[in-house]
Amino acid sequence: MHVWPLFLIAILGGCGSEQGSEPAEVIKATSFPADDLTTLLNGVRLEVPKTGNFSWNSQDVSGETLLAYLKEAKGRARIVVQIEPGTSDERVQWVRHQILAYGYCEQSLCAEAPWKAVRPVVN
Repeated sequence: MHVWPLFLIAILGGCGSEQGSEPAEVIKATSFPADDLTTLLNGVRLEVPKTGNFSWNSQDVSGETLLAYLKEAKGRARIVVQIEPGTSDERVQWVRHQILAYGYCEQSLCAEAPWKAVRPVVN
């Protein structure tokens, strides 16, 4: 049943000009599950603004530092991504690709939440 869409993606993906990276069709087709607020409470919050540095649990980080943090937290932390409306598709896809490449979604450790979603408070 699910073989046909994968076959089509594999064929279309081979038409790209970039070698060594995943086809854009595969990356765009991948979306993270919506956050249920429990992962926002227990996870790392990664904010992706339209421009500039990223925010890792409210700490300003560059793309290079973000990659180091993703590598360090691999398999130990949930990543909840919040993307500012109007952010370019290229920037969004780059972030998603990095999270996918480190295996967070394979381990059910990735989610997306609305921009500037507030974490619930536990007393």
